[in-house]
Amino acid sequence: MQAITSSRMAAIDANCEYLGIKRLQLMENAGAAVARAVKERIITGKVVIIAGKGNNGGDAFVAARHLSGYDVRVILLGRKKRLNP
Repeated sequence: MQAITSSRMAAIDANCEYLGIKRLQLMENAGAAVARAVKERIITGKVVIIAGKGNNGGDAFVAARHLSGYDVRVILLGRKKRLNP
């Protein structure tokens, strides 16, 4: 299996949007999938999520939101004021 580069992922995102799937929906789907994977592995407890400032960071924040009921901590790598809106 080959890793997907950031430029290739941007092209995939653009193709999805062209086909009618908004980038925000892709982020929601990815974050919800991460949260589901966590819930399948642990019932309760602490969850630490490390988020970058790019799009994957957005996925991380969505996952954190979907993990209500858990003791969730999000560690942001980067400066808060440089987050993508």
